[in-house]
Amino acid sequence: MTISGVVALLKQHHPRTAKEAEGLGIKIHLLRSGCFRESFLVKGIPVVLKFPFMQKGGFKGSLLEIWHGRREIAAYLRIETDPLCKPLRRYMPRLYYTDYQTGVVAMHKYFVRQGVALYLEAVMTALVRDCLNSRSYDIEGDNVLVDKRGQLRLVDLGLTSSPAGVHRHARHIS
Repeated sequence: MTISGVVALLKQHHPRTAKEAEGLGIKIHLLRSGCFRESFLVKGIPVVLKFPFMQKGGFKGSLLEIWHGRREIAAYLRIETDPLCKPLRRYMPRLYYTDYQTGVVAMHKYFVRQGVALYLEAVMTALVRDCLNSRSYDIEGDNVLVDKRGQLRLVDLGLTSSPAGVHRHARHIS
């Protein structure tokens, strides 16, 4: 399966769960579970799928889990479009697919950082806070990864709190 093939399936079927993605023939395995969602690596290609946790026995995610994904999508979009956020753009992951309704995100796979000083977390947090005019709680170890050229990537902005104006920036990035 190719990246474009996975993206086409996501756009056509809008899966809300990992199980639904697997039902489309996308082979995945769990990378990690967080407080609000699980991240899966698509086998054979560098794509990560993030799905909000779903309520037991149903497909409807709780509002908090979906909210987390929506906030991340809105933050990425704001950074992509707001001139004040231009300094952060070089640190954004490549997004292949987002679904604001379900909070599902597909992005490029990056690597765990090795030997990066902890003070960089504080610097990145300050940049996000200043550019988004908000407080960010998710700029920490596992959410700052490195691409194959050694460039830092912020792969989770889901727990940023910001003014209501951020919602006007939210839409599909695909």
